[in-house]
Amino acid sequence: MPRKKQVEIVQVGWSLVRLSAVAWAMTLGHCSSSSDAAAEPLEWHDCSGGMQCASLVVPVDWAYPGGPKLQLHLARRPSADPAKRLGSVLFNPGGPGGNGIPDLERKAATFENLRQRFDVVTWEPRGSESTFEKGEEHDGCFATVEPGRPTDDVEWERLSQKNLAVAERCRRHHPVRFDHVDSLSQARDMEAIRRALGDEKLNYLGVSYGGVFGVAYARLFPQQLRAMVLDSVVDHLADASAYDEMRDRTAETPFARFVTWCSASTDCVLQKEDVSAVWTELLNRADETPIPARNGQDDVHYAGVDLEAFAGAYLATERWNELAQGIDQARRGDATLLSAPGRGGKLAWPNFLTATQCGDGWGYRQIADYRAAQERNRRLAPHLPRWQTALGTMCIGSPVPVSNPHAALDATGLPPALVLTSLAEEEEAKDLKERLVGSALVRVDHAAHSLYLGYANPCAIEHANHYFVDLTLPVSTVTCPMESAINRGFKKR
Repeated sequence: MPRKKQVEIVQVGWSLVRLSAVAWAMTLGHCSSSSDAAAEPLEWHDCSGGMQCASLVVPVDWAYPGGPKLQLHLARRPSADPAKRLGSVLFNPGGPGGNGIPDLERKAATFENLRQRFDVVTWEPRGSESTFEKGEEHDGCFATVEPGRPTDDVEWERLSQKNLAVAERCRRHHPVRFDHVDSLSQARDMEAIRRALGDEKLNYLGVSYGGVFGVAYARLFPQQLRAMVLDSVVDHLADASAYDEMRDRTAETPFARFVTWCSASTDCVLQKEDVSAVWTELLNRADETPIPARNGQDDVHYAGVDLEAFAGAYLATERWNELAQGIDQARRGDATLLSAPGRGGKLAWPNFLTATQCGDGWGYRQIADYRAAQERNRRLAPHLPRWQTALGTMCIGSPVPVSNPHAALDATGLPPALVLTSLAEEEEAKDLKERLVGSALVRVDHAAHSLYLGYANPCAIEHANHYFVDLTLPVSTVTCPMESAINRGFKKR
């Protein structure tokens, strides 16, 4: 798809435009009042994969509309039946920083039924990798931050300085933009897209971290929201410690199921052993001496926290055999099956992705908070005692202002949401459902992530499409089959 270079008209020192959370909150009413202002219609043109593409110019900092600008790239698949068209459904695939345009092209069949009544629209959010030209700027902004495990004050400070140095590599090039990739800024972009589409209200599908964007939109523009489907989402409404507890418990559930299966199944290569003990010993040994992975890069070695991260990708039932084989191979000195096939590297987060999370208030600001989270992680997720806490270390030392902290949401005036979840995110999904009054839950008893876009569970998709079309929700929590059978039970609201 042809692109114009993303342009910032003005560059000013970042310290002059940083807003505290309080000051930012004071701007919300002013900016929200302009949500119904006239918007220039989008100029759509044909582009790759049978899609139509357009661009939209928005402020880098929504508190200063006359300041630096950036260009958002959009794509859509128009409604297949214009006579029955109800509007648009906007979706974001998560990340944060995920670009929905390739998903819209690759997964056309997933959206086919929804397109009978809606245009399906997505965009490349601020901070996505392909919005940067290759070269020094790109390399600086996509230098990666790796999860860490500081054990004392000295290591905490060392990690803080390392994270700060990585962040400043990008800020040198983009001092304004770097501080404005939080989810409130993304939500304001979504409102600009809604107005440019000419839709009276927003229909939104938020997948994974895209759900944080959706919740931010609900905070700012509750009257502009018609329907919201949150799929495998991150719960930003709970406070950080409550969220950590939910994630720890939920992460343990599928691994404990794997251990139970492996201990009883002759198909498991570890069946005659104490699977929990084998796994725990492997993690501890990898912490002492990281294990190499044979991905064509001999310098890639995996510590226990890395093995935990990749093991999470194998917790879906149909991959348990692979996980068992990976554990067996890793304890023999080869971590290939528990690494990232085809990538040959460790999991790490680009600058802008991390900046979004840090701006949304994730992570630990003090070592005491980190230590408390570590203890909770070990207690609640004994098979995965490192990973969840390690994720929060990427914001240690971050210079990004917390513009969008965790906070409860006043659901007054909001339409109910439909929350889709597998057992891998079930506890936080239930918490979101209760906080968004009147909402409903559709679950799949499986460890899949992204039921609509990734796993493409037909039952979950059917419920989501019904909700978008006629605002119907299940009478009560629905458990969908793992495969294709449709579980109905709709109720008019």
